[in-house]
Amino acid sequence: MAPDSNEKRNIEPSTKDHIIRVATELITSKGYSRVSMREIARKANISAGTLFYHFKKGKSEILKIIFKDVLEKLEVGRFFSVDNFDNFTEALKTILYRNIDLHRKSREFSAAMEVEIISNMDSYIKLSEFLEPEIDIIIEPIISAAKKFKESNFSLEGKEKIILQAVDAIIHRHIYYRNMFGSDEDLVNLLMKIILAIAREEN
Repeated sequence: MAPDSNEKRNIEPSTKDHIIRVATELITSKGYSRVSMREIARKANISAGTLFYHFKKGKSEILKIIFKDVLEKLEVGRFFSVDNFDNFTEALKTILYRNIDLHRKSREFSAAMEVEIISNMDSYIKLSEFLEPEIDIIIEPIISAAKKFKESNFSLEGKEKIILQAVDAIIHRHIYYRNMFGSDEDLVNLLMKIILAIAREEN
């Protein structure tokens, strides 16, 4: 006898959560590109049909949910308050250190996202919403700090995109290649110089 609609609704969330847990374990241990939907289904002890029922768009949809969960568990909003700082330099340095820490904690999933994009450039469009939280993590705290410490003579207007691209690309390289730019302090000093140079440049 087929389950009624109420029973089906009760079953689906736990099945979907189970799939996410299994996929997270596989991606973390093997890497995104080495994990197939078939393997996820086998490890989760479900059919491929059930897997695609829950995730019609395949691995990229699973990855999007996993990364969102990672950000929520890290309580990103709590990390980047500028209320307790006395000056812009202190706030900016702390924002950068916390960004490095966040990237390090979500390294597997950030790398997985980039593998998806590199292997299929159309994925960039599909995953555009997936990138939004990371954009906010980098730019919004810096904007907040600049607004609080107006005497810093720091202007982001029209420069948000280039600062985001520079900071994000360099932090990614540092994390993926295991401290490519030396210590985290070395990296923060480099990023500070880049950000301040861009911010103080005439438009």
